Amino acid sequence: MYNRKIVPSISLFWILIFFSVAQAQERVIIVNAVKNQNNSVEISYEKFKPGTYTVYLKFKNLENTSSSDIEKIVKDKSGTLYTLRPRDPNKGIGYSYTVFYVPGNFKAKVDSTYCYLLPFKNGKNYVVYESKNVNEVYFNKKKDIVFKSYAIRAKNPDSIYAMRKGIVIEVANKQSNKTYQDDLVFTTDRNSIRVEHEDGTYANYNGFKSSSISVKEGDAVYPSSFLGVIDEFNKEYYLLNFDIYYPVKEINNNDHKSMLSHNYLTPYFHTTEGDVQLVNGEEYTALVKEEFISTEMSKKEIKAFLKR
Repeated sequence: MYNRKIVPSISLFWILIFFSVAQAQERVIIVNAVKNQNNSVEISYEKFKPGTYTVYLKFKNLENTSSSDIEKIVKDKSGTLYTLRPRDPNKGIGYSYTVFYVPGNFKAKVDSTYCYLLPFKNGKNYVVYESKNVNEVYFNKKKDIVFKSYAIRAKNPDSIYAMRKGIVIEVANKQSNKTYQDDLVFTTDRNSIRVEHEDGTYANYNGFKSSSISVKEGDAVYPSSFLGVIDEFNKEYYLLNFDIYYPVKEINNNDHKSMLSHNYLTPYFHTTEGDVQLVNGEEYTALVKEEFISTEMSKKEIKAFLKR
């Protein structure tokens, strides 16, 4: 049996910051095969990080069985991927397989009409800027995807809140006492949170004060849930970058790395000016209402949330 792990090689960039969606080097999913008494072979998995993954099994050297390649979406911590069954139940099965997995569900039905909360407190207003892809700006790389990311600059260490219900799937909360230089334009040393939403989209929040992050991987968050405090970027302002994206499937059968792609959303946000798509350089005031918060919540979740 051959096992191979695929991790994302695409990174999300902003003109002022960098956030990598590449997984850490630890193995996220382990696949095992067990022969049953009836000569069938059950192929199962264990997943060690929260969030949805797409797992691919490519079979080779099949004997006394047949199967096409398998593609399966997994969300649970463990489960069955596939069962190979013998043509002749009195004989064993010969097989080998290769495993590939990538984060996300390429088959998810993205709700492009969903209206998000702005990631700051109700009634708070900020000028919102569109960030630029640092690959294009600093490294002269060709534009390969339509980039859409936003930034706000604050004079004080303000609180940041979740834009939508989801599961926290990645937290970078580094202990750092670094003093940023006045002329700092680009840095990779920033704290971040990534949240997976019910419809298969993801939200990135980047720019938290060290040790201020209030959530951990696997936590559920709801619209307006407190995430942390915005961090100082230089001596002039505090900076938060945020974006919403979803994975897309672009497969070259000879190169599974080509699956690792994504599209950005240009979402609508609730503001005091109405439900709008953000325009670069415009000022917006956050609007939070109970009906916005409860949009994707069950009655049990609403009851628990209101008790907070």
